[in-house]
Amino acid sequence: MCVGVGSDTGTAVVKRHRNENMPHPKSDADDSEVPNLNDFEDWEQKREVFAWAGRAIYYAQVFEQSVVNTLYIGQLIDGSLATNFSSADEFHAVIEKQTAGQVTKQLRRHLELSHELDVTLTNALNRRNFLAHRFFVERVELFMHQEGRQLMLGELHQAIQLFVDADRQLEAVMFSHSEKFGLTSELAVKMVNALMAEAGPGGRSAAAIAEEIMGAAGYSRQQSTD
Repeated sequence: MCVGVGSDTGTAVVKRHRNENMPHPKSDADDSEVPNLNDFEDWEQKREVFAWAGRAIYYAQVFEQSVVNTLYIGQLIDGSLATNFSSADEFHAVIEKQTAGQVTKQLRRHLELSHELDVTLTNALNRRNFLAHRFFVERVELFMHQEGRQLMLGELHQAIQLFVDADRQLEAVMFSHSEKFGLTSELAVKMVNALMAEAGPGGRSAAAIAEEIMGAAGYSRQQSTD
């Protein structure tokens, strides 16, 4: 079966992956401890809560992008990607109009997930929705005093750890499948490095870069599997 879509072979999977010298969200999240608000003025305590809420939303979005990338691989495997989309850009254009819940539901249809990952996805999705829509509304009384703000910081820290765990589990699934088609984590790093080096006016397109790197690795866009 065809393992690519249009001229964007391999590029959709590596859009979020980092330079090997850049920190993974896991290390950043692990290194940060919840501050003791006893050392902060009232206005500083509120600022800390807002900052940690923004940080949690960032990790929630990293998790969401992992769901999208893993769905791309799932549809690549079952052949529905080539059937339903003419390019990776079209895939992303359609997916970006869907809610996180809808994308997660699609992922479950296209890939068989372990029970552990399925539970993690459910918990991360519920936590993401709560943070986006209800967190400050339901914690307004806690926000009014120091002890409550401290509890809010602990809750946000736990949410970050959940999103990071979900991201790591999805990343493992994604590469366990994508390596069957020649897209290893090492190649993903090379693509990201090349994309960063040629970013801006005059740089080559993502498709051209992917073609060169995958071609040098002996990958064929029309490669078939048994």
